Amino acid sequence: FLTDKEMSKIQENIEIADREKLFSKSFVDGGGINDIKRRKRKREENDIDNTAAAEEDMSADEAKIQRTSTFIHFSKLSNSSIAAIERRAADLLSMPNHSIEPLQVVRYSRGQYFHDHHDMGMLFEDGSVELPTKNAMTPPRRIVTILVYLNDLPNDVGGSTHFPLLKGGSTGSDTVALKGLSIRPKKNLAVIWCNVKKDGTPDERLVHRGETLNGDVVKYAMNIWACED
Repeated sequence: FLTDKEMSKIQENIEIADREKLFSKSFVDGGGINDIKRRKRKREENDIDNTAAAEEDMSADEAKIQRTSTFIHFSKLSNSSIAAIERRAADLLSMPNHSIEPLQVVRYSRGQYFHDHHDMGMLFEDGSVELPTKNAMTPPRRIVTILVYLNDLPNDVGGSTHFPLLKGGSTGSDTVALKGLSIRPKKNLAVIWCNVKKDGTPDERLVHRGETLNGDVVKYAMNIWACED
């Protein structure tokens, strides 16, 4: 997906970010403690009297982290390589360039992961996905995801991108066979999926996760998100 020049520029920026410790940790948007509170609110909205479960959420799960991988962002049009990647993504999707969110590079080291989530909105325990309210304080609604792997991963170290609700299999050779579709990272391989159905609602089948990385290697990938206006 990336030209040699673009890949070289991205790797150069990664080396700087690693050296300067610029990769940062975060809960997934709306995840962590906010996710627990929303689950509790959803119970209340549906008149579910489940106080014990809610209290368990707020105690045992309060420190549960949805995402331990780290990331950096590139400002829009920050350099010619970034601008070219943004234009290519927009052209591929027949969308305007301004719909492309600032590019994000993610980093996974040993033991890091990103649990089940949906790029379009909040994923609940029952598998439903809630769209974020449209306002200046909420993240954009991501219509399409392009995930570009920036390095190869050896077999049997985890780190695959896994879609538990899709049929397929595995592109790699992990120790444990998982139900669904698993994609083994390969340098410059791009995976593209649409997060919405024809009626504009979230496609729950596109729930996915970044499997725990078990080896003494580092995984890098780039998220390119196309958002609605």
